[in-house]
Amino acid sequence: LNSSWASSCMIEPFAMTRMVWVSVGMVLLLVDVLVFTMSAFGAPRLHWLDIVGAVYWTCDILASFRTGVHTDNGLDMDPRSVARRYLARWFWIDVFVVVYQWVMLILESGGGNSGTSALRHLKIARHIKLLRL
Repeated sequence: LNSSWASSCMIEPFAMTRMVWVSVGMVLLLVDVLVFTMSAFGAPRLHWLDIVGAVYWTCDILASFRTGVHTDNGLDMDPRSVARRYLARWFWIDVFVVVYQWVMLILESGGGNSGTSALRHLKIARHIKLLRL
């Protein structure tokens, strides 16, 4: 992999494209919290919204590898050090939440028996993402 090409694919953390991306994630989280709360009172889940969220958070893992980070030494835009930092901090939490979302989507698409319905109430785990934003 060409190092200069990889470096050119990096995104500054406060670049407009990154801010738009993060804003979309915040809107998805807000809508998800509202829909989740309403589902506790019997409102139907929006399956398409769950799919959009799972796709977004999957892509966010990839975007996190391409987003520079601020360190004590300034802005780090080196792809390898950014990847190491992400792998050491948020990567495994993000993977857990995203895999959980996809597993829930697959289980719920299979018919929604009572076991699946009980698991649906554990979806609060995806809101771990709020800690990261």
